[in-house]
Amino acid sequence: MDRIRFLNTNTSRVPDSGPTVASRATIMGGTAAMKAAEEARSIFSRPRSSMTGLPIARLNLQNNQLVELPSGRPRATFPDVAGRVLRQGDRCSASAAQSPPTG
Repeated sequence: MDRIRFLNTNTSRVPDSGPTVASRATIMGGTAAMKAAEEARSIFSRPRSSMTGLPIARLNLQNNQLVELPSGRPRATFPDVAGRVLRQGDRCSASAAQSPPTG
């Protein structure tokens, strides 16, 4: 969590949405954050298997480590995984937006 940057709503960047903004912003912002997290997981999943020789299903990122499942044995640090992503020419960031439902 210490590596996640969340940009607060600012009417200089986001138009004023009126009096119902709080609940709507929670749903819209929360969904966008979930989508960005899924995208980030996908970005950082790509190099994991090649770094360890293990299938992706047996690896997880937790507590700033790449760990083997189910043992929890550390296999690499998150900075090692991020470095591999960068060396492969990929980006180490994710963003997403949530469109309001229509109708």
